[in-house]
Amino acid sequence: MDELVKEIKNSKLGVKIQGLDLEALLYADDVVLLADSVEDLQGLIDIVDRFCRKWRMEINLKKSEVMVVRAYPWRCAACARRADDAAYAARCEERETDDAANAARCVLCSPWECRGRALNVVRKYKYLGVWFSEDLKWDEHIDAIVAKASNRTETLSRVLRNSRLPARAKTLVWLAQVRPLLEYGCEIWSANTSQLKRLESIQQAAGKTLFRLNAKTNRHAVRALMGVPPIHFRHEQARLKYIVKVLMMCKSRLARQVIVLPPAPALPGRGRLTHWWPDMMEFVEAHEVLAQAYGQLDEAAARNQGVVPHGADPNSMSSDTEYFPAKAWKDAVVR
Repeated sequence: MDELVKEIKNSKLGVKIQGLDLEALLYADDVVLLADSVEDLQGLIDIVDRFCRKWRMEINLKKSEVMVVRAYPWRCAACARRADDAAYAARCEERETDDAANAARCVLCSPWECRGRALNVVRKYKYLGVWFSEDLKWDEHIDAIVAKASNRTETLSRVLRNSRLPARAKTLVWLAQVRPLLEYGCEIWSANTSQLKRLESIQQAAGKTLFRLNAKTNRHAVRALMGVPPIHFRHEQARLKYIVKVLMMCKSRLARQVIVLPPAPALPGRGRLTHWWPDMMEFVEAHEVLAQAYGQLDEAAARNQGVVPHGADPNSMSSDTEYFPAKAWKDAVVR
């Protein structure tokens, strides 16, 4: 795959994110191509196609789709008529717009092709288990995990209602089978207040079922019986733990470069987009214990060329005991 990566980078057809060049994301046999224009994206598709033909590799065209991320979720008449179709990317002659310069063709209906087959343009796309949508919101992903967690909880209902099983054993089954669905990838996605209530309601329903509680039982009592914290608390802990994972990455690693970027400029009609790192730093500074622990973590990074060591800090100022910055941060998080 190194050859493909080199060809893609040499094409200079990717996107620029506040000074960073990003052409593609590769994980195992998955490839995500990123471009700023219809022509550039088609160029990247052609590069991948040529590479696969050269090495006699097949492309799964059924899973190959295009998602257009835009500030305004407009559609031409053809797209609007097929908004509910599985393959709603109908080809159109023009879009409805007052902008004469952009009236030639609706970008959502542009004919991206691979191996002679038109690629579907979709509103959402699942990548590594997380749903991304064209409006850069997490509604689609949260809807998906709520549905999946609800269905799995229902599947376990016979186990949860079994009076011959200890309550703790039933709780552990639910925690192992369902709660991971509500938390997977929460380091990067976020839920608003109403969405968090939906996620928490699944945990509440499971607790009331396995303890045979009244539907109006206080939610704090349900969590106390289950011995679990609120779902949003688990999300916060996961994000805080991810901070040290980011700082342990090499400074040149793309995952670190992207996540520590400052907030992007406001988009027309969307306002300023929130960004992960500034939001987490604001959260840390609001809690004295975390703020103090992060200060020590930051100092450890400064002593080691900006990277937090995985084990003991070899340049620690203390000569009496070894200092493990990552462990110290995690201890502060769970405190």
